[in-house]
Amino acid sequence: MRIGGSFPLNQAGAFVITLPSGGWAYLPMGNYLALPGASSQLQYFDPQAAFWRNLPGGAYDCDGYNYRILNTTGTTGVATISGAGSGATNGIGTPATGVSLVPMASGGGGRTARYYPIVGGSLPALNVAQGGSGFAVTPLILIDPPPYGGIQATAVCTLTAGAVATATLVNVGAGYTALPNVYVVPQFLDYPGAPSLITGLAQPGAPPGAIAGGGGVTGGTGILPPQNWRYGLQIASPISSGALINFGAGVLAGSGTLTGVVLVDGGTLYAAGATTMTVTGAGAATTTLANPTAPANDTTVLQMFVND
Repeated sequence: MRIGGSFPLNQAGAFVITLPSGGWAYLPMGNYLALPGASSQLQYFDPQAAFWRNLPGGAYDCDGYNYRILNTTGTTGVATISGAGSGATNGIGTPATGVSLVPMASGGGGRTARYYPIVGGSLPALNVAQGGSGFAVTPLILIDPPPYGGIQATAVCTLTAGAVATATLVNVGAGYTALPNVYVVPQFLDYPGAPSLITGLAQPGAPPGAIAGGGGVTGGTGILPPQNWRYGLQIASPISSGALINFGAGVLAGSGTLTGVVLVDGGTLYAAGATTMTVTGAGAATTTLANPTAPANDTTVLQMFVND
C-alpha cells in the first residue's frame, strides 16, 4: 500500500489551493481527488500535441510534472483566424515562418499572453476510395499527426448499408509537410448511449458493451457482456473489411497563409472584454481572440487518498 501525495501532511486531509488570475499550480506526484473551483481548470500536458488538455475533476495519479490547475480568469483564450493573409513561409513557429504574433498587453499590468503561428500544411478534402462492408456502427477515422507543434487533423464519417459513404474533416489541421495516412478503425456493436440490441431502447436497455445473446439481434432472449473470441462466443466487434479513405488527388492547402494560431500562455489580469493581437509577416492576416473574464482569485480542493 502507498499513500498518495507528496505533501508531508495528514494523509486523510483535504488541501485548498487558491490561485490568482492566470495563476497555475503543478500537482505533486501522488494520487488525488481534485475538485477544481468554478473558474479553475485541471489540465494534462499532451506531449504529442504540445498543449494542455482540459480534464474534468476526479481521481488522478499525478506524475508531478504534467498535471496542473489553472485559474482561467483574466486570461486570453483560443484565437481564431479571421484573415489568412499571404506571403509567409510554410512552417511552425515565428523563426520558421517569419510571422510574429503580438497580443495586446494586460491592462492590469499582468503577464502578456503568448501564441505561436503556423503557416501552410492544411489538409484537402477526404476521399472514400472504398466504402468497405459490414460496419454495424460508424468507425473511427484516425489521421497521422503533423510535425511537433502542428495542429492535429480530425475527421468523421457516415455509413450507408454497412459501408462508409462519406468522410469529412472536422479540423483540417495545420503544419503538415506531406499528406498523412488515414485509418479506418471499426467500433463495437454497441456503446454507451447506443440503442439496445435487444429491446431497441436507449441504454441502459442493454449495458454498455453488451451484445445480443440467444437468437441474436433480431430475436435474442438475453444479453451477453463483451466476450473474448478465444472462448468460442460471439465477438463484441463487427466483422468489417475493405474501407479505404485517402485524399485522392488532393494536395496540401494554405501555402503561405496563416493556418493555425496556438495558445502558449493566456497571460494574467486581462480585463473582461475584447482583446486584440497584431499579426505581422503574413500580409493582411488577422486574428480574433476569445474574450477573457474579469480577474478573480479561485480555489481548488485536493483530497489525497490511499491506493492499494
